[in-house]
Amino acid sequence: MSRWRSLHIVNDEKGEPYKTLSYCVYALPSLEALSLCSYTDYDRTSAPKCLYFVPTPNLKALTIEGTCTIPSFLLIPQNPGFPPFLPWLQGLTSLTLRCTSFTIGVNFCSYHLPLVLREATNLESLTLDVSNLVISDSNPKLGRIEVPALRRLSISSGFAREHLHRLTAPALECLQLNVIDGSTQYNQSGAHIVEFIERSTPPLRELYINDDVLEPVFFHKSVLSTLPELEALTLIGMDLSEDDMRLLWAPMAGSGAWACPRLRSFSASNAPAAYFLRLLKARNPPLDSLAKPDNFTANACARVTYIGCWLGARDMKTIAEALGSYPGRIDEAVMEVVLSKIRFM
Repeated sequence: MSRWRSLHIVNDEKGEPYKTLSYCVYALPSLEALSLCSYTDYDRTSAPKCLYFVPTPNLKALTIEGTCTIPSFLLIPQNPGFPPFLPWLQGLTSLTLRCTSFTIGVNFCSYHLPLVLREATNLESLTLDVSNLVISDSNPKLGRIEVPALRRLSISSGFAREHLHRLTAPALECLQLNVIDGSTQYNQSGAHIVEFIERSTPPLRELYINDDVLEPVFFHKSVLSTLPELEALTLIGMDLSEDDMRLLWAPMAGSGAWACPRLRSFSASNAPAAYFLRLLKARNPPLDSLAKPDNFTANACARVTYIGCWLGARDMKTIAEALGSYPGRIDEAVMEVVLSKIRFM
């Protein structure tokens, strides 16, 4: 076991996987990835105060998932003889908390999670998949929490948007927000998303939002023009209007620059076929027109090569033909490649 670099413990009985871990942790000095999964229907009402061990400092990836509570004692020891934070948090690069239902774990997420994020300064990937997760404001001394190395952030909860108001992630490249049973407690205009992006100014390459109640007007006009590195945009649930899409159809007035000039993939669930066709026509001019040196400008945009939509077979056929026709005349081999990039949602 001294040479093991990863350990995956799965529990489907009333016992807890953490007890098993306590028996073998000292034999795992090379451990880099640890996964604890508990799929039992047994709902814990109490948890041990501490496991009296400190994981190896080589640990880089931690995953905790299942149906029971999130064990805060694995991240923040409660024993007076231990420091307030586990020292290996500073070396952690990936953290995944995925729980379908739990009780006292809510208290951990509400109060302790911001403390953990402040300590895990090298965190590159964070996944929070907890339906009733709420990050509390009960500790005003924390203020904003900057996660300087974070590149990928995925949040699935009823308050997915609201969790962004405490965070700053200047290196973020991928943001995924999946709102479960849309929150009605906060303003639905997307203010938290806008403020997070304006505050972090991240080099976002991929943006995925699944939100049935989010109003896209404020979001599109305030954010898309500030994302020059964005390559993939996915909007699920929200109703898109012509005004919402206008920023992607033509260069911006005044500067002549395109919003999201590197955009190559666009997916939406509530948009008519006409919107996708207009997007293709605007961003995929005939190749013959680009062959002339006079037509190359610093404000040119990338070609859209991937469309994801929820439409009927006839509309999908029209879009497939558009993907093949706008670049100019192409042979059948290229057409097969183009058709394979259409995503049926």
